[in-house]
Amino acid sequence: MKYEIIDKKTIKIKIEDEVDFLYLYKIVNLGDIIEGKDYRTLKFENEKEKKKIKIKIEVESIKFSEYKDSLRISGKIIDSSDKDSIGHYHTFDIRISTEFTLYKKEEIKKYEEKILEKSSRKKENIFVIFLDNNEIALGIINNGIKIIKEEYYKINKGDPEEKAKLYKIFSEFLDTLKDYDIKLSYV
Repeated sequence: MKYEIIDKKTIKIKIEDEVDFLYLYKIVNLGDIIEGKDYRTLKFENEKEKKKIKIKIEVESIKFSEYKDSLRISGKIIDSSDKDSIGHYHTFDIRISTEFTLYKKEEIKKYEEKILEKSSRKKENIFVIFLDNNEIALGIINNGIKIIKEEYYKINKGDPEEKAKLYKIFSEFLDTLKDYDIKLSYV
């Protein structure tokens, strides 16, 4: 998470990955205020139009989306570039790359500062190669598990070149890691 503490109660935030949802969940409290740009359906005479507007809500609810790809923060609109929206309710669907300002109800606490510091540290990637009977997969573990490459192979039992063929397949998968800035260690 990228953040900038503006004053004792104000933080500008940009979400960078899924783990940031957990950090954000720990620092946003009921009664805090979230300000950002979001889409809202506006009524013009007999027509409706979705428009991006600036909205400020007082937080009443914080929950993870059912797909775990966002943090949903809901509350009453206390200010908006569309003055007809004030007093209504809105839900910010905070996703990766979302930028907003958090106004804390009380001063930022020391533990919240530590959470923010931890959220901004560079996260290390862990690469895993899984080799089974006839399958091989290369994955990256960071904010979840992502399969980078997988393949089915057929080597007959008792094949005199079994080890050499497995080594070749394994080497091809290791070559995939050249695209990543990593230090290899074997377990």
